[in-house]
Amino acid sequence: MFTQSVENIVEAAVSKRDKMNESLPRYFLAA
Repeated sequence: MFTQSVENIVEAAVSKRDKMNESLPRYFLAA
């Protein structure tokens, strides 16, 4: 159970980072 929660946290952090990386180029192009 502890391992599962750690995996969920890591997965959420990675997906959040990927979304930020996707939006950054658009942000700079729009600026």
